Amino acid sequence: MSKSNSSVKIIIGLICVIIAICIASTTIFVIRPYYYENNYIAPVPTNLSTGWSNEPETIFSDFYVSPYGSANGNGSLEHPFATIEQAKSAVRKMKKEQVSHAVIAIMAGTYSIDSVEFTEKDSGTEICRVIYSAYGDGEVIFDGGIQAGTAFEPTDKALIEIDNAKYITFSGITFRNCPGVAVRAKGSNIDISSCTVTNTGSNGIEINGTSITVNGCNISNTGASAITVNGGNRNTLKSGNSSADNNLISSTSRFDKTAPSIIINGTGNSVTHNEIVNSPSTAVYYSGNANKIEYNYIHNTCLVGINIFAVDSPKRWDYYGNFVRYNLISTIGNGTDEVGGICACSGTQVRGNMFINIKGTGISFAGGRDINFTNNILVNCTVPLNYNTSAAGADNKAWEELKKSPYQSDIWKKAYPECAALKTDYADMTDAMFAANPANSIIKDNIVLHKDAEIGTISPEVNNYSNIGDNMLLKLSQTHIFIDAKSGNYRINENSDTSEILPDYKDIPFDSIGRY
Repeated sequence: MSKSNSSVKIIIGLICVIIAICIASTTIFVIRPYYYENNYIAPVPTNLSTGWSNEPETIFSDFYVSPYGSANGNGSLEHPFATIEQAKSAVRKMKKEQVSHAVIAIMAGTYSIDSVEFTEKDSGTEICRVIYSAYGDGEVIFDGGIQAGTAFEPTDKALIEIDNAKYITFSGITFRNCPGVAVRAKGSNIDISSCTVTNTGSNGIEINGTSITVNGCNISNTGASAITVNGGNRNTLKSGNSSADNNLISSTSRFDKTAPSIIINGTGNSVTHNEIVNSPSTAVYYSGNANKIEYNYIHNTCLVGINIFAVDSPKRWDYYGNFVRYNLISTIGNGTDEVGGICACSGTQVRGNMFINIKGTGISFAGGRDINFTNNILVNCTVPLNYNTSAAGADNKAWEELKKSPYQSDIWKKAYPECAALKTDYADMTDAMFAANPANSIIKDNIVLHKDAEIGTISPEVNNYSNIGDNMLLKLSQTHIFIDAKSGNYRINENSDTSEILPDYKDIPFDSIGRY
């Protein structure tokens, strides 16, 4: 054999080895699920809602305020006011029944604010809203005087205190360096929109009343919660109709590590289309009745605590009528198994959510009942679902709270007949309507991708009292049911057998989740 033939064979052999290595690598890194530091990491959905901006619209104004204004100014563009208090006094003198608006244009610059209070006398009307808005180019800053990074004692004072006023809007303003709260709004028909809140000693924005909205705001570096929402009447079930919508919330709870990023309480309020990221504790804590937590993108939260959930609620039997729907909950916790995605209280509908890359529990029912858990996707959760009876103790606070609630009233019997029918008599603890029994819940039409194709932990009592229907349980590598999971597209592949196993399953509206 000539040397040239031998060399050719060696070269061909080397090429074959290289090709074999490439094929093996492709098999490992493409066909096999993606791993990072020996932990499986599923691709996060990429087809979420986009296009968010918190830039306010340019407006024409009735009064102008400028850092270069004068105490003797008349509020005109040529002779602006120097302070918000001057503008507030001018608005009080307006005959609002004769105009369609009262707009105060605040020019770019920094305004040192201790606290400005707005009362009922500062209200607008249904046809004449009072609007305080950033105007022109540049940032409008209300500064509380506490420099970022310096030590200070948090207070309860608010830069903007709205007390029993109505029909007021604050738009496009930056609130920063607040020793306490940036904005506290109590009243009705109040809007805080397109604002920035950063570096507060306590909560960012607190709202309490009827038809109050926090929309399109960027809130970060708060001492406690970013937003608290409270309103409505649980006795009459009258809705508060207040909302935290379309906000970007990050790095909350610097001083109170246990404070949720958003707290929603009362009746008929909503937390929708927010992106919540990088918080030490719970993202959304809900309590009360008929509240909605929908279309939120929650990721990288619960970074410090244990035994907490990204969306959490108390162990109660009188908080019926809440909805936790169409949320994306991704990458929760700090590596511990003692955190989770959602902890649902009794009477909650949990539908159309996606849980992905959760080191702990995806969904926990915490001893609750009458929970509808349907049409969800759970991918790479250590324990996809945990349904136990831990709330069924005789000394549990849930008993006391149930008895104090109006669950036996005619209004509640009509709205929540399942709750009104609950029994507290220990004489027949086996009755399905005995409050502590995990009864009348529905778990079906869910898709679970788990390393062992398991749904999680379900107590035997649950099977006696609730409906565990058809759920699709798959291995982590069985992503064929989706159009393109490797690219983050978790819509169902029409060629899969999903429709045969789960005929009632509907695609999750990923393109509506997140900020808009």
